[in-house]
Amino acid sequence: MNTVQFNEFLKDFYTCYNTMVIDIFKSRFEVLKSKYAAATSYIKRQLEPCQMKWAVCYINNQFTAGANSTQQIKSFNKKIHNCIRVNSFLMTLVKEIQKLLDQESEYTRVEKYKRQILMVGVVTILKTFFNSLNAIVDEYLTDPASICIRKQIQKCFFYDAYKLDPTN
Repeated sequence: MNTVQFNEFLKDFYTCYNTMVIDIFKSRFEVLKSKYAAATSYIKRQLEPCQMKWAVCYINNQFTAGANSTQQIKSFNKKIHNCIRVNSFLMTLVKEIQKLLDQESEYTRVEKYKRQILMVGVVTILKTFFNSLNAIVDEYLTDPASICIRKQIQKCFFYDAYKLDPTN
C-alpha cells in the first residue's frame, strides 16, 4: 500500500471504527475487507477476532464504569517491560513496581492538594504561602506592577511541574 492508499484505508477504518450501529458497522467492515485487498490478511488476523473489544458500537453497549481506555495500564506495562531484561532479578522488578506506585501516590497527593487550594481560594494563596514575598513586592514595586506579580504568583499554584530524569 502506498501512502495515499494507506491514508484512504485509515479514513475508512476510522469511519468503520466510530460506527454506532452494529449492523452498519458489520457492513462497513466487510467493505473494508473487500476494498483493501493488500490489508485483508491483517484485518482478518488482527482486527476481526477482537472487533468486539475495539469497535465503538460494541464498546458503548458494555458497562465500563466510565473507563474507556487502558492507557495507564499500558504505560505501567511499558515501564515494567523496559526494566526487565533476560538476566533481571525479581528484586529489580519489585523495586520498579514500587517506584511506579510511589509516583502514582505522589501524583494523587498533589492532585488532592490542588483541589484543596481551590476550596480555600486563590486570594489566600499570597497570605498563606508567600507572605514574605508579598511584603517585598509591596515595599519595592508600584501598585500596577505588584498587581501583575500577585496574579502571576497565584497562577503558579496551577502549574504542573515535573522533575525530569536527565539519564533517560
